[in-house]
Amino acid sequence: MTTLIDADSIIWQACSLCEGVYYEVPEHGEFTYKKEAKEYCDQFQISKDEIQKKKDPENISHCFHLLKLTLDGIIAVCGQDYKVYLSGDENFRYEIYPEYKANRPAEKPVYFQEARSYIEKRYNAEVVHGIEADDAVAMDYLPGDIIASIDKDLDQLPGTHYNYRKKEFYEITPDEAAFNFYLSLLTGDNGDNIPGLPGIGKSRGTALLQGVQTDQMYDVCLEAYRVKGLYEETMLRNARLLYLKRSNNDEFSRDSFDV
Repeated sequence: MTTLIDADSIIWQACSLCEGVYYEVPEHGEFTYKKEAKEYCDQFQISKDEIQKKKDPENISHCFHLLKLTLDGIIAVCGQDYKVYLSGDENFRYEIYPEYKANRPAEKPVYFQEARSYIEKRYNAEVVHGIEADDAVAMDYLPGDIIASIDKDLDQLPGTHYNYRKKEFYEITPDEAAFNFYLSLLTGDNGDNIPGLPGIGKSRGTALLQGVQTDQMYDVCLEAYRVKGLYEETMLRNARLLYLKRSNNDEFSRDSFDV
């Protein structure tokens, strides 16, 4: 049994916590949250354009401490046999859809590269290129392994999962894995800038898929796309963005989740 750790989110979380972001209204004061700065500007009739985002980063040692705390915590709970993954250069998803993750800030958080190097050296992390860390987890997964992540994309994989933020184990059956994938195909993924269907959120998507057999979910989603005036080509594009590869040459098809 091996614990497969998607470390991308661990790095973003630790680095973001160390940024020390605050907001300043020159000659008026500093605020912890942008909302507070906006409210102050409203109160004193100051243009919100005056608000400046500032950073006062923690010492880099604190970032390393947070990384170690999280990873050592996962290993202590899940076992000493583990493998850590980091996303590297390039990503096939940008070739499918150039707007993939286009809504994310271009600037990486403070200590981002240093944090990656730290995890590579201390935990012998594997840096994967052309795919993402969660694809590598899906490729290497064997029955009995534990998937350690807070990334809901990995909930399309059946098996034992560990949410290190909630410190909870949970199981996903093959049918639940298919349901999770097809639900995301209907709703889209805002975090990765993958479009879903207008007017279909989690509740509506769940209602459409509830009680549907796994081998019929493709057709249910296709009909939902057509109702919105979209073609199967668009649905397949979104599916291939959302789907985690199980091998290097794997890509989504209508029988990918057949049990």
